[in-house]
Amino acid sequence: MIINFSCFMELPERALDASGDVSTELFATSDVKSEQIRSEALRICQLYVGQQWNDLKCSDVALERLSGMTNYVFKVSNRNPQVKVDPLLLRIHGSVGHELVIETVTASILAERNYGPQLFGIFPEGRLEEFVEAKELQLCDLYCEDMSAKIARKAAQFHGLSIPVLKCQWLLLQTAKDYFSLLPSIKPRNEAETTAKKFIESFDYEKEIEFLKMQLSTSKSPIVFCHNDLQEGNILSRVDNKQLLFIDYEYSCYNYRNFDLVNHFLEWTANYAVDDSPFFEFIPARFPSRAQLMHFLSEYFSTSSQLKGGQLQQEGETEEEAMERACQEVIDEIDLFSCYSHLFWSSWGICVKYHLAPGSANDLTFGYLEYTMKRLQLYNEAKLKLLSTT
Repeated sequence: MIINFSCFMELPERALDASGDVSTELFATSDVKSEQIRSEALRICQLYVGQQWNDLKCSDVALERLSGMTNYVFKVSNRNPQVKVDPLLLRIHGSVGHELVIETVTASILAERNYGPQLFGIFPEGRLEEFVEAKELQLCDLYCEDMSAKIARKAAQFHGLSIPVLKCQWLLLQTAKDYFSLLPSIKPRNEAETTAKKFIESFDYEKEIEFLKMQLSTSKSPIVFCHNDLQEGNILSRVDNKQLLFIDYEYSCYNYRNFDLVNHFLEWTANYAVDDSPFFEFIPARFPSRAQLMHFLSEYFSTSSQLKGGQLQQEGETEEEAMERACQEVIDEIDLFSCYSHLFWSSWGICVKYHLAPGSANDLTFGYLEYTMKRLQLYNEAKLKLLSTT
């Protein structure tokens, strides 16, 4: 599939401001009722959808801020009963770099193949999508046997996709290195951030990235197209047919399959619905038991095998033996990919903190440097376990 990015430069003059850009800073505000932000949302809908949206005025537009920690995501709907339009999802990117190209390509291909929401518009600062009536999964849903099996099957389908982007398995580690390099520019604003920054500065990220590369070179995991962020907030269950949708492809790229699987298991231990600062907690005891791991992985490999025409078995293996071996190979690498997950997401906290607009909604509601420190502590614990078994 070829995406024509030249269309970004061919916008009708009537729809453009002086710069021709969508204001990312404007959408970072928490005031979704302001005339300025609703007018900009309407302008984007008129530009990329047109039709009945052209009959609406700013006062007709309702804007609802949805969840999203690094992107600004809004439901755009109409309050004018005389005009019939379906609501849309407006996604404004909160990050920069190569990951946006991959995310755009991925979103386009998934929409074309009916794996993701329909796309109405792609522009440098974000995209306009179909608003899907869906339920965002909650942390407790991950522990449900039926839902866990559905996630496993969906992950196997996702990993079977062929996406026309760089096939290098080191992209996520390079991204982590780039994110860590931003730390010196961050100015702590309170005692908790000061403590966290001092701890992070003591972490030799370049040395640890090289350590991970050496360890990963012996991994049995294949390289597949991974989502890389399969936490409950990025998994939707459609209201109409209960089918699952994976959303937010910001960190999707080719990577070790076992990263995606283990990273998902680690999300069982993370709680982002905490009311008090730093607004998250990790409870390692919630990591899946062996029985829960086998349940998920059996569903995953059963689906993967069907997609590949029964390629799971090796010569001389029964189907049962092949399933046991495939599941055990993932379980054997949990410590390794726990290290990888903790290292990458620790760097994420630095990146988001660096790029936050002061006073934005996200700036006020999460302890990003504290999150980085916690993930590095968990990295050190996982590394000790890894070294004790190798």
